[in-house]
Amino acid sequence: MNKNLSFLGWTLLLALPFLFVACGDDDDPEPMNEPMSIVEIAAGDAQFSTLVAALTQADLVSVLEGNGPFTVFAPTNAAFTAAGIDLNTISDEALKEVLLYHVLGVLKLLQET
Repeated sequence: MNKNLSFLGWTLLLALPFLFVACGDDDDPEPMNEPMSIVEIAAGDAQFSTLVAALTQADLVSVLEGNGPFTVFAPTNAAFTAAGIDLNTISDEALKEVLLYHVLGVLKLLQET
């Protein structure tokens, strides 16, 4: 009987931490952060500053902040330079064409409007 009591005591002692973990205050869900738009993500990284400026110049910011889903193959500042794209000399229409070439899903949205 002493062994059974000892076994029961050890079992309760080992189970005690699990009882406290199970009684934690996890009933309140963590607040979810609002997802960032593609433009906000790009604006947060200096290597995409030319892309953000180009999107603004081509008037595509509001489109990419709209309902997606969109997949953007975002060119870096170095990619714009390597392609010879100068935002000061390229027309807005040509720039828009270049940018839309890098976005999947937006053409359907633009055609619907």
